[in-house]
Amino acid sequence: MYKRSTILAITILSISLSCGNDDSPTGANSLGEGDDNPVLSTPEEVFDALEKAYNNRDLKEYEALLDENYRFHFVPSDGARPSHHDVWKADEELACTENMFSGVPNPDNKRVRALDLRIVAISTVLDSSDHDGAAPGETWYDVDAEINLIVTVLDSSAGYGGETRNHVVFSGQIFTLRPDPTREGNLLIVEQRDREPITRSRPGAQWSEDAQWGALKAMFRYTQDEGVVSQITELLEEDFKTVYNGKDSLLYATLLDTRYEFENLPADPDNPLSVETWDRGEEMKIADRMFSGWETPEGKQVLDIDLKQTVQSVRASTTEFEDRPDGETWYLANTQVDLVILVRYHDGVDGDGLVNKVIFSGQKYWLRPKEGGAGGWAIRRQVDEDPITKSAAAATQEASWGSVKGLFR
Repeated sequence: MYKRSTILAITILSISLSCGNDDSPTGANSLGEGDDNPVLSTPEEVFDALEKAYNNRDLKEYEALLDENYRFHFVPSDGARPSHHDVWKADEELACTENMFSGVPNPDNKRVRALDLRIVAISTVLDSSDHDGAAPGETWYDVDAEINLIVTVLDSSAGYGGETRNHVVFSGQIFTLRPDPTREGNLLIVEQRDREPITRSRPGAQWSEDAQWGALKAMFRYTQDEGVVSQITELLEEDFKTVYNGKDSLLYATLLDTRYEFENLPADPDNPLSVETWDRGEEMKIADRMFSGWETPEGKQVLDIDLKQTVQSVRASTTEFEDRPDGETWYLANTQVDLVILVRYHDGVDGDGLVNKVIFSGQKYWLRPKEGGAGGWAIRRQVDEDPITKSAAAATQEASWGSVKGLFR
């Protein structure tokens, strides 16, 4: 229990709202020109700085507001919080905030396009005792703040162009401020407690939904190891290019996990005989037939392949797999594929001619550490996606990757 003393009611009107912060942080000094770290001696100044750091998506200025012992407390009923985490520390807070501010996609291919934070009102309670870590005679502040936060998220997994949705946080938050132990007169945020939303958004409001601040933070809680990203990028961009353009089945076999799965498009109109998924054995049989120039019973034969694959994002994945060991980190990579497969037809329908099968689409890959501790990464699952554009050039046919593979099953 905190001992409550002098109560000060303060109403704060937002001085500046950043309506033009779409897609990327400004990188500007959000706390005033000519002074990177002004002293924040009152709760009003701290929350004004918090608004500006969020709206400018300025991680450096946000970090300057947090005490090294900062804790964020989730709402107990918040089902979106990370497993086994009711509280997280400053390093996790800064990691998720960096992901939100930078606009990079999360494992579900969602990214923040804009942030708009308003601190509508605060009530401040001075408290000089009963806080862990408080020095004798130190004045700490318990702050009950009413906030209105709109986080605009682009969900690129929702199809070509993606879907934009506003996550609206309108709730009370409890902050605890303490004196900066390294800087006289400066206040830092040492604790934040999330609360349930005060009101719900209007029923039927399009492209918006209510949210808790903690749920949004948890949405962007993931880590990105630059070494891992580099390895996975090389595998998908360079090794795949070598495999397909060089028609190298032996190298391809080294890229696939023993439980590899290829997930086809549902009800693929280009391939009525397609199945939903197939395993590594089926995938290697298809690759051997395509790469060797084997002619199908219907008279189709691959003559040439030109693949370019570009990695768009790599993120630690939370997707559950039955064979995923506890504590093992798997990654999800989103790519853009530009693939042309030259096929000769002898089937009496298309005639004895050549057709370029053009695959221009996104792909998803789940990768896991190679088995046996050999190092490197193996593809556990590949998910095909719809073609992005239709080809109008002569002697070309737009296709999905799965539909072309299906010709050689």
